Amino acid sequence: MDKSSLVPLGSNGASSDSGNGVSAQGVQSNGATEALAAFSENALAADWRVNDQFSGNAGPAKYTNEEPTNGFDFQQLLAVMRRRWPIMLAAFLLSTGVGITINLLAKPVYQASATVEVDTGPASSIGPDIAGLEGFVQSKQSRSIDTQVEILRGGPIRAEAKKRLTQDQAKFLQGFAPVTVEQRNDSNLLDVVTRSYNPEVAAAFANAICDQYIDFSRQKNQNNSLGAIEYVKGQIETVKKQLAGKQNELKEFKQKTGIFMISETGTALAGNLAQAQSALQQVEAERAASEAQLKNMRAQLATIPSSKVVPDGITRNPAFDALQTQLTQLEIQRSAALQEYVPESFKVRSLDADIKATRGKMQRMAQNIVSGYKPDPVREPLLQSIATMQSQVWATDARVTALNGQLSEAKKALSQLPEQEFQFSQLTTDVTVLQQSYQQLVAKQKSLEIGVGGQVADARMVFEASPSSSPVAPDKKRTLLYSVMLGLLGAVALAMLVDALDNRIYNDADATRATSLPVLAHIPYIKNTLEQSLVNTGDRVTPLLESFRMLRANIAFSAADKPIRAIVVTSSVPNEGKSNSALNLAIATALGGERTVLIDLDLRRPTQHKLSNLPNAIGFTNVISGQATLEEALQETDTPGLRVLTSGPVPPNPFRLLNSQSARQTILKVIETADFVVVDTPPMLGLADARLISSLVDGTLMIISCQETGRREAGRASDLLLQTGNEVLGTVLTKVPASNDAYGYYSYQHYDRYFSEEDTSGNGLSTHEDAPALEEGNGKKRRSKSK
Repeated sequence: MDKSSLVPLGSNGASSDSGNGVSAQGVQSNGATEALAAFSENALAADWRVNDQFSGNAGPAKYTNEEPTNGFDFQQLLAVMRRRWPIMLAAFLLSTGVGITINLLAKPVYQASATVEVDTGPASSIGPDIAGLEGFVQSKQSRSIDTQVEILRGGPIRAEAKKRLTQDQAKFLQGFAPVTVEQRNDSNLLDVVTRSYNPEVAAAFANAICDQYIDFSRQKNQNNSLGAIEYVKGQIETVKKQLAGKQNELKEFKQKTGIFMISETGTALAGNLAQAQSALQQVEAERAASEAQLKNMRAQLATIPSSKVVPDGITRNPAFDALQTQLTQLEIQRSAALQEYVPESFKVRSLDADIKATRGKMQRMAQNIVSGYKPDPVREPLLQSIATMQSQVWATDARVTALNGQLSEAKKALSQLPEQEFQFSQLTTDVTVLQQSYQQLVAKQKSLEIGVGGQVADARMVFEASPSSSPVAPDKKRTLLYSVMLGLLGAVALAMLVDALDNRIYNDADATRATSLPVLAHIPYIKNTLEQSLVNTGDRVTPLLESFRMLRANIAFSAADKPIRAIVVTSSVPNEGKSNSALNLAIATALGGERTVLIDLDLRRPTQHKLSNLPNAIGFTNVISGQATLEEALQETDTPGLRVLTSGPVPPNPFRLLNSQSARQTILKVIETADFVVVDTPPMLGLADARLISSLVDGTLMIISCQETGRREAGRASDLLLQTGNEVLGTVLTKVPASNDAYGYYSYQHYDRYFSEEDTSGNGLSTHEDAPALEEGNGKKRRSKSK
């Protein structure tokens, strides 16, 4: 803003000193006024942009707030915290109190841990030497680590474990008995962790869970053995019936044909057939057991997540097929050699060595196929076991093929005997094979029955739990820390929420957002009612006087093309300090050397005569009704240069009276006879008086009570003013606390200290070393240090 365009506060040839607060009648100068005026000019130039087109009452001022809107406004947060500190303190104390209460009332929780080792790998004692038993082997070995963890966590194990405790111990577990089971790294060790309000109960419960699981595993294995025994018994009965049937057939054949023996050749052929059948049954049983174990391993492999590229099984290739074919030929040669040589002969032993070497090559080739991939440390051991088992299955296939060939050759040779001798040999062979199977089943039954009593579990206790001497919960330090942190965050969040829901105006930003108007001044909140009016303090330098001098300076700065000689002072709602602000502004202007008139046009609730201690018998209503002249109605005050036109008697219809031609002429006449006119009007909302009068003056000033006026009310009032098209100068925040952030870096607390030190000479000037003094004679200012 160009400083040359500003209009001086004085008129009628008043000097520039009077424009800066020096009265032409000899009122003392105040250097603070000039400093504050300069500060206001810089503030307006930096923070406000006022439309350059001010032409009479053509349109309202357009104001744009230049405050940055991006980023975090720490000052605004501090302002909210200062305003809402009681709520924040309550939220903080509540959160901290809850934390302390939890620490005082919460029962100490003790933890105990027991460790068991589980077995998932070794073969079953049942044995796979009998076809059909592979199902019991699989059921025993099918539980992985994860499966056993879930079993330990299950409700049945915990329920049975509680039964192992005493009645007094079980009471501590009612309603609170958490149990966690975790695998220790990649080992077979499982940690069973329990918690309780009693350390002895926690340790006893952890040990009881482990003991119950060990008994459960042992019982499971015993049930598997018992199931195998029952299966073997059923097979014995079946074979026994088949053996009895074949023996009866052989007996009837002997009685019918009279043949009780055959030639040595037939006997040898029958023996070879029986031997081949028995060997084939044994090999098939071994293959079935291997297949069952291979299936179980693959099921376990499927439960382990793969982190590397590894095969899930063995892929056959031509080299491996050639080895299997070679093994099959060696098995056939061995079977043929056994027909001529005993097992201890050099021929048979040589074939056994070749067979063993070929099987070793097959196993190594299977392992090389697996190790050729990038290893997975978790899956690799199980994959190696699968490779070995797969090679065993394929080697068994070679033996089965060889035995089937041997069995076919034996049957073919036996079929070349005479018919009756052939039938006799066949029956004899069947009886012999069934007898061998029966004997094998009986021996297996006895072995299983012996092993049932000595059956062991697949788990054992490694470390028993012991009572802990110190609780693990509650963590009092952490609880208190969390409650303090939550209290602080909750207090800030609650303060921000309450402030966002609060409709009241607290600072410049709130006022600007609500009204879209600049804030021209801040009027401090003064507790002492006598000091709230300049009528009582006079020209004594106070923060209140300096605030209104700053307001008067900013009003002058608002004029770009013409001086502001008359303004309307209004507010959105009653009790915002409108009338008192109008009187104080008029007094401050008069103390600055200007001829000032204060008109009370609040004809509904007039108060200026009370604030000024003047009679109200004759006033504005008397003038426009012709009962008195304007000079008779204007009353002098104790403030030099200030006259007051009170309202006079309250009319029955104030708006009609104000809208009359006589009222307009009276107002314009007052403006012509004074340098500056302040018009006190009713509030905006609900009344049209202020809007009507604003068309007769140079600008309108809206008063906003800090921490009392609502944003919606202020916004609605400003909208009504702007809709008239008349000039709206801005707003004034009244009742501003000394700590309010709206006043910026120079708060009223600084003013109090600045004006508290009186000049020892008694001239009312500050004893501050930079306080300005008035140089008599030429009106120039100089700096003088106080003594």
